[in-house]
Amino acid sequence: MHDFDKNYWEEHWVSATSPKERIMPVNPYLADETKQLSPGTALDEGCAIGTEALWLA
Repeated sequence: MHDFDKNYWEEHWVSATSPKERIMPVNPYLADETKQLSPGTALDEGCAIGTEALWLA
């Protein structure tokens, strides 16, 4: 797991030359917390640029 400190977030949100080229990793806590869920389970997850929404889909 990461230390979610300033350096982590600075690196996480670094800009690419265009938004289409930006590939963001899913939050490691989301991946860990959802690995036991059954398909079709409802999950309320915060939003930002949509990385988690795409990963969950």
